[in-house]
Amino acid sequence: MDSNLMITVGVGTLLSSLAILLSLREIHYWHASKSWPSTLGTIIKAKLKKKKKSNIHKAKIRFEYSVNGVSYQASTIRIGGIVWSSSAGRGQAEEFLAKYPVGAKVSVLYNPHRPSYGALERGENYRGSIFGLAIGLIILAAALSVFLTN
Repeated sequence: MDSNLMITVGVGTLLSSLAILLSLREIHYWHASKSWPSTLGTIIKAKLKKKKKSNIHKAKIRFEYSVNGVSYQASTIRIGGIVWSSSAGRGQAEEFLAKYPVGAKVSVLYNPHRPSYGALERGENYRGSIFGLAIGLIILAAALSVFLTN
């Protein structure tokens, strides 16, 4: 196998493995978050960010909350679903900003085993993760196929 092909297969395997692991992690968090407790929090930052030279907008929302007397800050808006950290079209980003203005009192879901991991919402499903998992598996299968046939 020539070295360029070997590098391409290696990079493909690495990237697909990363996509698979991140997708599985998101699916795990989504399922686990069904039983996470919640606590009262406060929105401390909310602004609209636009990626340069693209039409992708992001609601940058930061909130604080405390668990057992320890204060935390987090920025995860939604676990599961299509949106994990609120990268979306301008309309959806503005909806998040309207829903979570600075100073608003909010319910914060948090991981009881790692309270520093908090989120404002649990998505309805994990379709976005399934898509990432499928793409990762397809790329991994293609990379392995190339490796095994050469």
